[in-house]
Amino acid sequence: MIRSRFIRCALAAAWLAASAAAGMAMAQGQDYPNRKVTVYVPFGPGGSGDVLLRTITDRLAEKWKQPVVIDYKPGAGGLLAHEFVAKAPADGYTLLQGAASFTLYNLLNKDMRFDPLKDLTIAAMTGQTAISFVTSNEAPVKTMQEWIVWAKANPGKLNYASLGRSVVMMSMELLASQAGVKLQEVPFKAQQDQLQAVMRNDVQLALLPVAQSKQFADRLKPLFVVGPTRFADLPNVPTNAEAGLPNFRPIIWQSIMAPSGTPRAALQRINADVSAIVAQADYPGMAEKAGMRPFSANLDEIKKLTDEQVNNWTAVARALNIQPE
Repeated sequence: MIRSRFIRCALAAAWLAASAAAGMAMAQGQDYPNRKVTVYVPFGPGGSGDVLLRTITDRLAEKWKQPVVIDYKPGAGGLLAHEFVAKAPADGYTLLQGAASFTLYNLLNKDMRFDPLKDLTIAAMTGQTAISFVTSNEAPVKTMQEWIVWAKANPGKLNYASLGRSVVMMSMELLASQAGVKLQEVPFKAQQDQLQAVMRNDVQLALLPVAQSKQFADRLKPLFVVGPTRFADLPNVPTNAEAGLPNFRPIIWQSIMAPSGTPRAALQRINADVSAIVAQADYPGMAEKAGMRPFSANLDEIKKLTDEQVNNWTAVARALNIQPE
């Protein structure tokens, strides 16, 4: 009798504790945010998304009446910052400028100390990077087809810039496979570093935002842009299909991420407010200058897009026999 009463009391206490925890989580989400929010950037300053991220954080701070600050945490192809945020409290106050690379970290890295796909979630999309493939003005080529001939004549001697084991590296390996060439990877921590390397001709191919290709047109030679149409900023540069690579269509997005387990109400607040900023009239112009296309999606659409990207990159890794390292 006493044992039965003790069990009932224990169950009741557990239920009350769980209810209190759920109520606290809901309250945290409903009044979010009520203090400073930090957004970590997985690469060094000067990246293609920096200007837009600063615009977004400034406007969020104005709307939320709370500080929204940016902090840089480069390293390991973006993996360092992703791990840091994944292990942060899931309360919405530690966020990440996420990249598409998080969908393939598990494919490229072994002995992972966390699972990006389980430990992180995308709260909002901010844009898709408009990307161009460039070589140095010193390269003895004018077109992508000439570049491929050059690479085939020098197997394994031409380098490409990457940001570590990330979507950039996978995109380059996919391009090499489709073009039938053998290239060497040279990893960098920040976009600015790889930009300088290709301008010096230390590397002979780099994936750069369209804005950088235009800004440094006197020192770079864009070979093609990725997309169904040419970009207004580079009207004389062919698309990937026009350059002879019709099946080369990597998608590189920018997002705001949070640790998994962040209250749904907080995620919805972030999603709604960031999406509203992306929809503002001046945003497309700023995105174009940053070499990006505006893009937003609700939480359900983001989940579907993430799953599609995971499946696509898994198929690429299998086809190219790319193993975790």
